[in-house]
Amino acid sequence: MSKKIFVVVLVVVAVLIAGFLCWRYMGAEWWQVKQHKIALGLANPNFPWFDRSEAELAKLYPQVKNADVPTRVTPEETYAKFRQGLKENNLDLVLAQLSVDSSRYDSNVTAVRKAFAEGKFAEIFGKYPEKITESWTGDTISQYNFVEFDSDYLHMIEFKKNADGVWEIDIY
Repeated sequence: MSKKIFVVVLVVVAVLIAGFLCWRYMGAEWWQVKQHKIALGLANPNFPWFDRSEAELAKLYPQVKNADVPTRVTPEETYAKFRQGLKENNLDLVLAQLSVDSSRYDSNVTAVRKAFAEGKFAEIFGKYPEKITESWTGDTISQYNFVEFDSDYLHMIEFKKNADGVWEIDIY
């Protein structure tokens, strides 16, 4: 009888040790990984902490900013307002067409303000034709081409869509 009790106790202790070792080396690591995923937003913070699906991640963290925003003002309309601002010598209207999200925003504003201060808006207006030709358009960036009135050079103007669905000038 005592040999039977000894075997049962030995098996129980072995199972407990095996269980502890499995939890220690696999469960604890799983727990840390899962908590890290929750902190990054890659897993649901509510029990049972399932990893988020590709569709959920795409909805929560879009890869292209403003890609799902419907267009309210097209690049052509923005370009027309830009030309109108140059024609009317309206600094505020020209500046309103520039993309605030652009990495070139500060240099664009500086160049526009300098041209305005030097009275060159009419001269600049003369270089921009009424129509521009679409080169390519992505989800949030669009590129158009035009030829200056007094030259044969092909120029590019780039637009970027903002959070309101307005295409603003990024490069002009």
